[in-house]
Parts: sequence; C-alpha cells; structure tokens
Amino acid sequence: MFYDQITKICNEKGVKLTPLLKELGLSTGNTGRWKKGGVPSIEVVSSLAMRLDVSVDYLLGNTDDPNSHKKKSPELIDSREKLQEALIAEGILSEDKPLTEEEKNAILSFAEIFFKRNEK
Repeated sequence: MFYDQITKICNEKGVKLTPLLKELGLSTGNTGRWKKGGVPSIEVVSSLAMRLDVSVDYLLGNTDDPNSHKKKSPELIDSREKLQEALIAEGILSEDKPLTEEEKNAILSFAEIFFKRNEK
C-alpha cells in the first residue's frame, strides 16, 4: 500500500510527510486518500521518489529495494541513451541540453509503469 511505503521511507529518512507535501506543492489532504488505499498520479509518485531518493517501484510496493533505481543494468543504460536519442530526433530535446540522470530516471519510471498498466 502506497501510504505504508511513503510513511516508512519518510520515517527512515527523518522526513515529516506533511512538510514534504507542502515543499512539493501538494495538498496535505492527499494523505487521507492514501490511507484509504488511494494511489497518487505518476507525477506525484515521481516527485516524491526523486525528493526521497528512492525508486518509483519502491513507493508503489513493486520492490522491497528502495535503491533499485540506482542499479544500472546494461539494458537500462542502453534504454536511457536510446530514449535521449529519440527525444533529440523528435525535436523534443536539443543536443545542447541533454537530459539529466534524474530526468531520465523519471521518464523511464513513468514509461515502465505505463507499459505495465497496459499489459493487464
């Protein structure tokens, strides 16, 4: 459950959830929905994951490893480079300003969740 994961990692990192939500410009009313089993949008999950330096999969309960986003398999590295090349080719990015590692992680996490959801 998302609420359990977010409170667990906040406790481990000494971060209070309400101030964290305010810092990210999110409504503190979200916690009530999450306690009832609700899951935030991918944008919110991604923002929380980046701020807390954990993987999106960890926050969603898909892995027990909060650092899974830091393990770079050859496939993931290749995917990142292909992603950046595709975004440059489409004119979305310029070669002068490539994606940061954080941006690549966020986009790849979103794509992975999107494709997993559509497989079901």
